Amino acid sequence: MPLRRAFGGVGLLLVPNLLWLMLFMIGPLLMLLAISFRGYQAGTGILDTWEIGQYLKFITDPFYLGILLRTVLMGLGVTALCALALFSYGGFIGQVLC
Repeated sequence: MPLRRAFGGVGLLLVPNLLWLMLFMIGPLLMLLAISFRGYQAGTGILDTWEIGQYLKFITDPFYLGILLRTVLMGLGVTALCALALFSYGGFIGQVLC
């Protein structure tokens, strides 16, 4: 009964969706994170060693840093344009409907 009081009757409908989210979305991301710390050798594949070499190469190589900078700037630009467009649209709808 404490679960029912905490979530309410309708809140229990979230449980299957949260389980699905954990199993098929967050689970694979955590597995990918764990695999990213494993060693890799061309022709052999993923090794049984734990390394941070890929991350060190990523933060020290100017090529990868340039790609990261462009990706972050593009994401910020798209976010700003979407916010501008949607706040303008929301203001227009607010004036028309109110």
